[in-house]
Amino acid sequence: NAGPLAAPLAPVGPPRRVAAHTHTLASDLFVLSLFVGSLVGIGTVRSHDMSWFRVNTGLSLVQLAGAIAVLVQYYRGGVGRAMQKVAIAALVLVGVMFYAQTFAYSFANAAKAFAPNGTAIPMPMPFVMLHQVTGGVELLLAFIGAAIILRGGYRREPDIIKD
Repeated sequence: NAGPLAAPLAPVGPPRRVAAHTHTLASDLFVLSLFVGSLVGIGTVRSHDMSWFRVNTGLSLVQLAGAIAVLVQYYRGGVGRAMQKVAIAALVLVGVMFYAQTFAYSFANAAKAFAPNGTAIPMPMPFVMLHQVTGGVELLLAFIGAAIILRGGYRREPDIIKD
């Protein structure tokens, strides 16, 4: 007896590439919040009105929630790794922006309290520059996120049912 008959193995090619989800509603709203936040932040960088500080803080919180939602979607398989990386970078950026906005808001409140007759005291240049840089990076992340959404993506899946 020669032993069990070994069947020849069929050559196995690379798995087929099928279109993956490149975006969900959460990722779309997240990228939109990055665009809106960066444009509002850059547009109001020299504003002395306290309501703009509150608007920027609110937009930062929306971006934070959006980034967390994208991370949850990533772990559930809803979005790709590239969008996850944008969300992580945005979380770091939101932390820096929130820190800078808190100091700028505190400075503006203190300056308003000591200003004679409501005279506007200009924001110190380091705050303005930090705000402009974070706004620019935020806009760059928004463009990267939009490119990821528009580009589409692929993932490798095993072909369970052969045609």
